Amino acid sequence: MGLISLIGRRNISSRFSHFLLNSVQLSRTTVSDTRRRSAIMGKKGKDGAVTGAGGEATLRHIKYREKIGGKLPVPGFIQLIAVGNGGGGSPRGLIVNMSHFKYLFNCGEGLQRISSEHKMKLSRIEHIFLTHSSWDNVGGLMGLCLTMESAGVPTVTLHGPPKVETIVSSARTFAQLRSLQLVKRDMDDGEYEDSAMKVEYVPIFPSSDSILTGQPQAKKQRLSGSSLEEDVAVVYVCKPHPRPRAVSLEMLAERDIPAGPHLSLLKDGKEVVLPDGRLVKPDDVLSPVEVADPFLVVECPTEAHLNDLVTNAALMKYEPNTEAVSLSLIVHFTPDSVVKTSAYQEWMKRFNSGTKHLILNEMGSDVASEAIYEIQAKLNLVHPQIFPLLPHQRPSNEVDCALQKDTESLIYGKTNLKYTYRGKEAKEFIWQDCVKLDNGIFIKEVMGSSEFTENLKSVRQNLQDQDTSGAVSEYPEILFLGTGSAIPNKVRNVSAIWINMTNDSSILLDCGEDTYGQLYRNYVTVAPEMLRRLKAVFVSHLHADHHLGIVGLALARYRCCVSAQSAFEPLTVLAPGAICNWYKTLHSHAIPMLDLVRVIPLENFYPSNRNKHESIYCKLLSDLNLKELNPVRVLHRQFPHGLVLVHASGWKLVYSGDTMPSPELIQAGDGCDLLIHEATMEDFLAEDAKDKRHSTTSQAIEVGVKMNAKFILLTHFSQRYAKVPVFNDSFSSQVGTAFDNMRVRLGDLKLLPLFVPSLKSMFADEYLELEEKTEKRRRQKQLDQCQEKQLQSQRE
Repeated sequence: MGLISLIGRRNISSRFSHFLLNSVQLSRTTVSDTRRRSAIMGKKGKDGAVTGAGGEATLRHIKYREKIGGKLPVPGFIQLIAVGNGGGGSPRGLIVNMSHFKYLFNCGEGLQRISSEHKMKLSRIEHIFLTHSSWDNVGGLMGLCLTMESAGVPTVTLHGPPKVETIVSSARTFAQLRSLQLVKRDMDDGEYEDSAMKVEYVPIFPSSDSILTGQPQAKKQRLSGSSLEEDVAVVYVCKPHPRPRAVSLEMLAERDIPAGPHLSLLKDGKEVVLPDGRLVKPDDVLSPVEVADPFLVVECPTEAHLNDLVTNAALMKYEPNTEAVSLSLIVHFTPDSVVKTSAYQEWMKRFNSGTKHLILNEMGSDVASEAIYEIQAKLNLVHPQIFPLLPHQRPSNEVDCALQKDTESLIYGKTNLKYTYRGKEAKEFIWQDCVKLDNGIFIKEVMGSSEFTENLKSVRQNLQDQDTSGAVSEYPEILFLGTGSAIPNKVRNVSAIWINMTNDSSILLDCGEDTYGQLYRNYVTVAPEMLRRLKAVFVSHLHADHHLGIVGLALARYRCCVSAQSAFEPLTVLAPGAICNWYKTLHSHAIPMLDLVRVIPLENFYPSNRNKHESIYCKLLSDLNLKELNPVRVLHRQFPHGLVLVHASGWKLVYSGDTMPSPELIQAGDGCDLLIHEATMEDFLAEDAKDKRHSTTSQAIEVGVKMNAKFILLTHFSQRYAKVPVFNDSFSSQVGTAFDNMRVRLGDLKLLPLFVPSLKSMFADEYLELEEKTEKRRRQKQLDQCQEKQLQSQRE
């Protein structure tokens, strides 16, 4: 170490209080948690994005890095968060939250929706680590990247198995990233390192020899072109850098060492000589060297991978009686069928007894969101049949729904479970932020409004006054699984409408990301049977929010058939033919879409082409008990279609998909019993709706009037209308509003308009804000028109 002389410098008082006054103070910048990214140039947006005159957004953590020259300090805070625990119908994912940026390990379907509810700032994710190329790990990646791009994230680095990035790049025809750069780091590049930690890649290869029997493992039931036994998994050994040693004020006081510039020299590891001649070494004034325990992120996807896992030399060195530092935590994404094997159990026991094991798999709690259940509990007060409580919030069920019990060292994760690696409460799990369901709290909140209780009484009286002499047919039963547009929010998922045609057949109209999760939350133990009843999925067009959920749904359906040992037939997907290119790419990367689905291009069912495909068409009509199934070209982008269904019993249902008002749809749907029409925007955003080829609420209602529809049900609301749309004079006794997890039969439709007063008062704060924004837009429009008239008169 270098010797620095400070002889001749003025001595400074050694009183402890004086040390406090003269020591260097650390400042902490708090990034404001802005809830919505502003579209106004120059305003701060989501996660502190600042948009300049050029319209380009720079996020605050990126600006901070640029300000200090590009090299961030070692983070003083590291926390692991189970953003999704992998329970039934829930995604699995792990966020490593650090002082200035984040890592994400795995990204299942629906992860961005949960992240939004729990205010996890996705725009600070700079690295995504994938343990395996299964859809359970990558299903939410396309939607996440699109959302991050809209938030101004410039670059994300992807780590994981070879060619996993092609799953994202192959989706460019419908989910093209224009400004976000997705960079793949090859495993051959060696361990990754940044200011926070080193991350070592440990590949785990499958073997044909069974670790359980010592004999060649029997061939598993597999699908052509997609053998899990050929897939590499990656274990990540995360080695956080120790924090820089800090100057101890107590040690300074004990040794009567003055504050001054020499302290920075000591922090740099250099010895100094004080003015009084004393030699001071770094160990005299600095805190002890931190022992930064590594942690592992592991997935052993099949038993075939076990041999390479338990015999891997790179992992053995972290077992006791080795020179390596012991592990503080192991996060397991391993499926339960593998976790329960004796080989895996023995491998876990080989680590230090103080090592914690966090399990994120299908055996965890099913409950991943509070908001979904909260709004359902409130709507249930209005009508318990149309808005039924979801199974997990019914009194007969445990709200936890975990299938395994924790031990001292073995923890089955819950969504939003946190483990603080560095910081306050270090090396401890934090449970208080995990999702908890309490219908009583949800109901008490809304029943505290006198306006709502009065409206509720009035609604219930109106419901009693309705003519109930005619029996309501049980079918069709329409279950809305997603009623929002573009990206999901905590109460509206993206587009999906499940129609139970009979007690043994169903059709799905659009299938946005996490549709299977929504279906599971509605049916839970019955969900496998519902999947087996599904005869077809109609995809209105190829925007990502209308079909990204098909892969997860088809995989779940296949697993259900195998589990029940029932006959499996590929799921019929009625979609624009261009979707086949993406499915071919997925199939070549171990996601066997060509075996799971049978794509029928919508063009095949045009009247002019139907004769060529008559056998397929007639089979589908028979499966769904339909007289007609007619795709209709509408006015949007990405091969847009609406759909007309005519049942054998006579009822007629029309679904618009995404579209501007479409004369062709009006003609095809004439006299229908129900029109389900998109209503993305309110009336004062008509120009925006036109630019994006969507409809406003009044336009959608007008389409229904021209169509002579007996009832009009609005859906596909912009996420600016998170809970309710703006009700206007166009709403009538033939118009209703859809909500996620709402179930209606044709005979129930007449009740929906009666709910409007209760809905306005239930969501009074949100609705007041919507009205204020509408009024502001109205005034601005009037001002713009006046200015335009003045300019025109000046020109004349």
